[in-house]
Parts: sequence; structure tokens; C-alpha cells
Amino acid sequence: MLEIPWLLILLILALCGFAVFLFLPSILELKRPRNHGPRRILESDGERGVQKVDLAELLELPLIIREHVPESLQQTMMSLNGKKISKIGADTVKIVGDVEIPSEIEILENIVVEGRLTIGDKCRFYGNVQASKDVKIGCNVVLEKNLVSGKDVSIDRNTVINGSLNAKGSVYLGPNALIGLSLFSGGDVELSQGAKVAKNIVSGGFIVSHETLELQKRN
Repeated sequence: MLEIPWLLILLILALCGFAVFLFLPSILELKRPRNHGPRRILESDGERGVQKVDLAELLELPLIIREHVPESLQQTMMSLNGKKISKIGADTVKIVGDVEIPSEIEILENIVVEGRLTIGDKCRFYGNVQASKDVKIGCNVVLEKNLVSGKDVSIDRNTVINGSLNAKGSVYLGPNALIGLSLFSGGDVELSQGAKVAKNIVSGGFIVSHETLELQKRN
């Protein structure tokens, strides 16, 4: 038969076990890291780089994940917000409405825009780019394939299109811009200093180069 002190010890141990079991959820909740809401991901100058975008995957991200993507990608999603977007085949995204792509973005798919298209500096496109209206491209942009525009095209300095450029309207090539194949324009074509077209220029209007403008100024 157990002595009274042992019974008292067992009773105390049982009460302690019950207390731990009762308050364990509260203890675990206190140790859990607090959720401080969406946090902005900062990029230092040393870490900042081009952000690759798979538009189809980006648009399907849940809201809680979108809040934690870099600011440049958030700007991309904001510019697409409210627009009708559809995927054509495996590698083409169609967007209805004017689109503005922020700087330092890489896009993997072919892009078809039913509207105006504005591309920021230092972007890179791996597929074809097409817009039904004007196209404005910043500096130091690379398009690996072709560009098609239903109206005018303006390209800033040091931008490279490795394929062809086909515009129904006029075309302006900024300093040191390069078209890797041919350029087709339904309007005038203006080439700034150092701008080059590797193959043919077919224009429905005038073709004016920097050298021509300089000669006109001298005369």
C-alpha cells in the first residue's frame, strides 16, 4: 500500500501535467513569429538585377505571394490590372489595353498587346513583341526576336532588336540603336547618330539619317 507522501507527490505531478496540457496551445501561440503584414523587398545597388518574368505564372500567383515579389514586378502586375489577359498556345500572352512595362524586366513569352506598348529601360524580351498601336521603347533594351507595331515606333539609345521591325507608321531609331534584320515602315524613318539597320530599310515615306540632317544644316 502506497504511503500518504507518495500519494501526494503523484497527485501534484498529475495536476502539473494537466496544467501543461491545458495551457500548451497558448504557449505555442506566444512563440510563433508575429505576422507584421506585407513586407517590401528592398534591393540594394549591389544586389539589384534584372527581374525575369513568366507573365502567365505571375498572373496566377495568389495575392499573399504577390505581396512579397520585388517592386518592379508589382509595377508590372499593376499595369496589367483590370485588363483582359489570355494565353495563346504555350508561349504567347495576349493583353487587351495599353501596357507599360517598368525598367529592368525580362519577359520570356511572346507578347501581343491590343493597344499602346511602353517599355522601360534595360528590359529584355525573349519572344516576339506585337502591339496594335504605338510602341515606345526605352534605352538599353534587348528584343531577341521581332517587333511589330500597328502605328508609330520610337526607340531610345543603345536598344537592340535582333530580329526585324515592322511598323505601319513612322519609325525613330535613337543613337546607337540596332535592328539586326530588316526594317519595314509605312511612314518616315529617322536614324540618329550611330543607329544601324543590318539589312534593308523599306519605307513608305522619307528615310532620314543623322548624316543627312548634318549635311542639310551645313548647306
